[in-house]
Amino acid sequence: MLPRISRTALSILWITVALTMVGCNRKTIYSRYQPTPLEGWEPNDRLTFSIEPMKTAGSYEEIVGLRTTSDYPFMRLTLIVEQELFPTHQLMVDTIDVPIVDEDGAILGNGVSTFQYTFPLRRLDLNQGDSLQVSIHHFMKRELLPGISDVGFTVARHQ
Repeated sequence: MLPRISRTALSILWITVALTMVGCNRKTIYSRYQPTPLEGWEPNDRLTFSIEPMKTAGSYEEIVGLRTTSDYPFMRLTLIVEQELFPTHQLMVDTIDVPIVDEDGAILGNGVSTFQYTFPLRRLDLNQGDSLQVSIHHFMKRELLPGISDVGFTVARHQ
């Protein structure tokens, strides 16, 4: 029988792995995950990510990351991603419907007790000095959503 790992220890492990991967990838300019409440993620619990001004202009890819446990009760998850681009104050809103399990009930994420997913969001052409404020929340019929442990956002140079 495997020892049970606390949520805090598991989060620290994921952060360490993510930082190691980010440190080895010069294309990634921003990558952060935020935990959701243990009792469940409510639609009003918006997770925000602040991306500092770009050092160089270019084409960038945005990726949404997700970590779930086996407590997640649905086959899909609908997320709303709201972004404001500074200094222009351009607003962008995306709704993404992401598969968590296939039609046979097999989990599509990678992992053992926590499952990791990544979903491409959009490609943006950004100028030097542009920054982003990103907000992510779920758009599901169930108010209190169990089984979502962390949500992340990554910005990487497109090549």
